Amino acid sequence: MASVIGLVIVMINEQRNTLGSRIFLKLFFGFIIVILFSMTIVSLMIARQMQQDSLREMDNTLKNQANMLRQSISTTASTTQKDKLQKLVGRLGQKMMRGQQS
Repeated sequence: MASVIGLVIVMINEQRNTLGSRIFLKLFFGFIIVILFSMTIVSLMIARQMQQDSLREMDNTLKNQANMLRQSISTTASTTQKDKLQKLVGRLGQKMMRGQQS
């Protein structure tokens, strides 16, 4: 009789441990999923911010280079050279726009 009671107590303890470990595993994997989801969202936000910063930096660099070129041309070029250059830049801009539309 004592051995049967002992066996029942062991079985009850095993069921408690199994139930506890199942709940623990469910909670553990649930937290892992939440953490991975959060990390993915944060990574995407950081990547987007880095891309925007990079584009902004390129835009500023190109504007500065264009301003420096304009200043150097305006002081050294004659009127006829400026007109030719303006036409050349216009054609180049049209070609670039056609290339982007394709």
